[in-house]
Amino acid sequence: MAILTILAAGRAKRFFQSCIFDQSLIPDKSLAPINGKPNLINTLEKTDQYFDKFYIVINEKYQKIFQQTLEDYQRKIELIALPSTQSGIGSGAAVMAALSRIKYQEIILLWGDAFVSNTLIIEELINYQSAAVLSLPLCHTKDPYVSFVLNQNLNAIAVDFSKYGEVRQSGYQDQCVFKIKKSLLDYLKIFHQATFKESRYITETKEFEFLYIVHLLRNLNKPVKCFISENKDSIHSYNTVQELKAIENLMKEQNKNIKSKSHKLVTLV
Repeated sequence: MAILTILAAGRAKRFFQSCIFDQSLIPDKSLAPINGKPNLINTLEKTDQYFDKFYIVINEKYQKIFQQTLEDYQRKIELIALPSTQSGIGSGAAVMAALSRIKYQEIILLWGDAFVSNTLIIEELINYQSAAVLSLPLCHTKDPYVSFVLNQNLNAIAVDFSKYGEVRQSGYQDQCVFKIKKSLLDYLKIFHQATFKESRYITETKEFEFLYIVHLLRNLNKPVKCFISENKDSIHSYNTVQELKAIENLMKEQNKNIKSKSHKLVTLV
């Protein structure tokens, strides 16, 4: 059974500080409209054919808003509602909550602030075979928000976040989507307990960053398997309203090009 889990329970302070959305109506970045449609709906529409069930991790405070927005998809969706005290304390905590509730042995995980332009990279990940507890596609980019350090076997051995001052001019960046085994939950629990004892993993906002799990898995000789994808325009993430608007403009330009090509084909016929 193919499972997609979407994380939509963050505080998104930087996003809401940069926009004019009413947070009582649009409480999470995943619900922000892109060209008039909530991003979460776009994700479901684009990926529906690949997955039998969707789990969406949310803040319980906004459960009614999510239920109303997702009314047409209720047959395939289960909401994992986190108490407000747990919501927004880091992606690692949200992934732990999801894996604790989901009975399936393998899931695909997607960030809620990821706009799915096309499903090429999701298809690659679905078809990627690995026994590792964590697998993911990477694309090489300039000024990566998150940069992965790889060994010669394309196993991730370290992760750097630009927002925490770990800046790289170029590097391999994740594409907001991951393949996770249920057994990763055990390692997340270990890492969560150790996080606040090791200064490297304490962030200014006291968040439990999911991707820092790479360091624990490296130390335990558990490979984090990566593959390099050329489909870097398949998924776009946004942390500010400016980045969201840039995605809107990109989609408009792509639609314009598609219509132009279709018109030329009709003319030739």
